[in-house]
This record gives sequence, C-alpha cells and structure tokens, in this order.
Amino acid sequence: MRINTNNENNTTMKELLYLCNMVVMLLFMFPLTTTGVTIEVLTPGTLEQVIDDSDEPSFKDLKITGQINAVDISYLRTGTGRIATVENLDLSEVTIVSGGGSYATVSYSDNSNTMDNYVITFYVAEENRKETTFESNMLGGNNFHITYYSNQLAGAFANKSYKTVVMPKNVKEIGPMTFFQCKDLINVEFANPIEVIDERAFESCVNMKDIDLSKLKTLGQGAFAGCESLRGSADETLDLSSLDIIPDNAFGETAFKHIVFSTQLKQIGAQAFYYCESLEEIVLPEGLEEIGIYAFYGCSSLTTVNIPSSVQNFDYDMFGNTPWLSTLPAVDGVVYLNNIAVRYMNDDRADFSITIREGTESIAPNFMSNDSKEYLTSVVLPQTIKRIGGGAFNGCSNLSSINFPEGLESIEDESPHQWGGDVYTTNEGAFGGTGLTSVILPSTLKSIGQHTFYYCSSLESITLPEGLEEIGSGAFAYCTKLTSVTFPESIKKIGCGAFSGCTSLAGSVTIPKDVTELGSGIFDETNLFSIIYLAENAFLDGESGESGIFSAERVTIGADVQSLPDGFFSYCKTLKKV
Repeated sequence: MRINTNNENNTTMKELLYLCNMVVMLLFMFPLTTTGVTIEVLTPGTLEQVIDDSDEPSFKDLKITGQINAVDISYLRTGTGRIATVENLDLSEVTIVSGGGSYATVSYSDNSNTMDNYVITFYVAEENRKETTFESNMLGGNNFHITYYSNQLAGAFANKSYKTVVMPKNVKEIGPMTFFQCKDLINVEFANPIEVIDERAFESCVNMKDIDLSKLKTLGQGAFAGCESLRGSADETLDLSSLDIIPDNAFGETAFKHIVFSTQLKQIGAQAFYYCESLEEIVLPEGLEEIGIYAFYGCSSLTTVNIPSSVQNFDYDMFGNTPWLSTLPAVDGVVYLNNIAVRYMNDDRADFSITIREGTESIAPNFMSNDSKEYLTSVVLPQTIKRIGGGAFNGCSNLSSINFPEGLESIEDESPHQWGGDVYTTNEGAFGGTGLTSVILPSTLKSIGQHTFYYCSSLESITLPEGLEEIGSGAFAYCTKLTSVTFPESIKKIGCGAFSGCTSLAGSVTIPKDVTELGSGIFDETNLFSIIYLAENAFLDGESGESGIFSAERVTIGADVQSLPDGFFSYCKTLKKV
C-alpha cells in the first residue's frame, strides 16, 4: 500500500491551480463564440446597446428583429466588438425607419481614364433619391459628391466582410452599392424575388456564386461587374428572361456559360458582358435594337452567336477577341453580318478601292481600322446604304472619292474607344483626316455626327441639303481650305465648334430662322466678316467654355428676332458692329 505525503498533495494542488489559471486566461483571450443569437431592437438606434447588454460574448450568426435606423446600420458596418465574429446576418424580421443621419461614406477613384474621384454618402429616407455635385480636381477630372437617400439599404454593407445576408422581407429592391466590393460575400437571401437591383449593387463580390435574377425587371450599371465566381444555376446559366434592358458593364468578368435573354430585349449596354471568359453561346432575340461597344469583348470561349436582323448597327469590337468573330466570312476583304459591312480585313500595301455590296444598309463604326487605311483611295456605296458609323473611314488620308447615295439618313457621332476598362470618345469622326476635296450630301440626310469631317484639310466645298436638321460638334472643324457654307432652312442644331479653325471661311453666313440650338465657338478661328442671324427661338449650349458663338466683325439681327439667347455676345472678341 502506498501512502500520499503532504508534499505530493501540495504538488497536485499547484498543478490544478495552474491549469485553472490557464483556462481563465484562454477564455479571456479567446471568448467562446455562440453559433447563433437573436437580438430584438425595441427602440431604433439602440442596437449596439442591446448587443452589449446581452449575455453572449460573441457570435457567428446574428438575427435582428424590430426597427433599426441609420445609427444601427452604421454600427453593423463597424464589424467590431461583439459583432466582430459575425459572418451570417439575418435581417428578415427588420423594418428600416428614418433617422440617425448618415450611416455610410464610400470613397474611390477612377484613375484609368477620367481621373475622377468619388465620395458617396448614404442616408435612410422614405423615398429614394440621388443628389450629385462636382468640381474640377485640377488633374484632368472631377471630384464628385454623391448622396443617396434610400430605405433599401443602399451602401449598407459596402466593403464589409459578411458571408451571408438575409434581406428584410419588406425590402423589394437592392439599392445602389449595397454590397459594393464585399469580397467575402457568398450568398444573399430574399423573401421574395427581387425585381430591381440598382447600380454597382454587387460590384466585385468575388466569392458570390449564385443569385436568382429570373424576375429582375430593372438593373443598374455595373451591378455585378467583377463578380468573377458568379455562375448561376447548376448548368451555369444566367436567367435574364424578364429584363428588357441590360445596362453598361452589368455582368463584366462573371463566370456564366449560358444566358437566357428576354424575348422583349431591346438594348445591351457597353461592356455588359466584357471578359466573361466562360460564356460559350448566346441567342439574341429578334427585336433587339442596340448592342453597346465592347459588349462581349474578350469572351474567349464564345463560339456561337446569332445577331437578329433588328440590330441595325454593329461594331466589330462588340465581339472583339472572341472565337466567333473569326468565323465571319469576308467578301473582297469586307466582313459582312446581315446587312452591315462590319470591317475591312485585307492588309493592302498599295492603292486600292472598296465597293460595298448592294443590300448593305450600314457601315459599322471603325470599319477601316487596320494599317491599310492609308492606301484607300475611293469607296463606292450602294443605293441601299442608310447609316455610316463613327470613325468608319477616319484617318484614310488618301481617300479622295466617295459617293453619298440618296437614302443615306445619318453619319453618326465619333466612335467610342476603350482605355483601362472604360469607354470614351475621341475626335475620330467618320471621315476625319481624309483627303476629300468636295462633298455633296443627299437630301435624305438628317444628321451629321460629331467630328465627321474633322481636319479634312483638303476639303474645299460642301453642299448641305435641304432636309438636314443637325450638324454635330466639330463636324467641319479645321477644314482649312473650306471657303463658304450655306445652311439649309431645315437646320435645327449647329454644335459647338462645328466650323472652328476653318481659316479660309470668309464672307457672310446666314443662321436660318428655325435653328433652335447653337453651340459656342461655331465659327471660332475663322475669317468671317458678317453673320446674318435670323433664328427666332434658339438657345445657347456653352459646353466648349470661353468661346463666343461667332467670330466675325459684324452681326445683323433679323427683323423677326424678338430675343437673343443668354450669352449671345459673350467672348465675341472680333465683333465691331451689330
């Protein structure tokens, strides 16, 4: 038999005390986390106090009931204290009420192209509204201050780390930037199918895999851009069967393989499915009218596409860098799609001409985009042509001959381009920098787009037809050999700087009586002597800054002109007599 000594008893007691101390220390350092807890808020604005008064030190799943306001939403955004460990947030039994001031401020910069900075502030309000102010940041961009008022949790979880959020039962739409850049977010649950999702609501939620959009009717720009894990249903299909307009950059860089489009789809915005590298096929419905620039650019698995005949304008870069695009056949170097001449593909290194086949109705923007453009000397258009896209023949410096058939309705605005993920425009109009010397436009033409004949330094004469209604900004700017211009009585709008820099333009010009809109600097840097102004009801669009409408020595006001637009004589530095 063994007998315990006092020394052995003392040693055992010391060990027990040491172990107890260690347990207490560990509990202090790593408090036990309860799996789930429900917190009822009886008075809006007291959520933090109620949680602090609870018996639970911390928890992974948090359900909140009752009424909450901006103070409570702001607390949920902190992610500190007892809610630091919360991953799954259930707000299904919550009612959002006004009060409590601002609950979130989100800032970001766009340095890829515009150099714009944004500060966005969110408030709770009964009715949704947006207020925007801005000022120049002296860096080539603007500082935007945007305020959202909403009862739809706009911006509530932006940049936060919740993994699952159950939305309130009475929330019927997802507000702007609600889950903006929530990189840990996996799932959002709704009591009812969501019909409205506002701009940038889920942008860059890189771990979210699925969301039901089958009842979605309204979608904001960039709503799911950068959601690189978003695959949709089991067969990786995005169901947009209720959505008639898909906005810019809506699903850029997502992981869907298939898309179900609405049979009533009218418009797909710029970069809508930009770099969706898993997308394999699309079937676009008849009735679709517009596909935006770079809409499916970089969809490297896209092999099957149908373009309905209702799409009247097509840009090669809508589907740039896709396998499907390389399957389109070319006729004499011209790629055609339905009734659209899409792009010239031959790599010519000697003077050549192009004849567009009969039946073609549109020339796509940036039609001549390869290095052979400088060798193009003449173009023959068919009698069926109706539209010429922006930038179509821009930079074809030796192009000296082209016919403009009766039936042509519009020469469109300068073509957009891409830089750093953004879409922007340049001064590259349809015939900018060409070698045309004389232009006779048909009576069916209604509009001449921005910068259409910009820097056509050989252009000596133009005939503007009766029936023409609009001349875009910079349309004939720096046509330095142009000596005269006669506006038709039908003209309604003359854009900013339309004839600026036409240094040979002299003599007199008449502004007809039915003109309703005039841009600033229309005749800036010309040598006009006289302007005869007959417009009876025009306003001044001063977007081009400190330039007057006219650069002439004399202005004659018609007898029937009862009033002049505000700023009519501003910056008219050469004016001597009225």
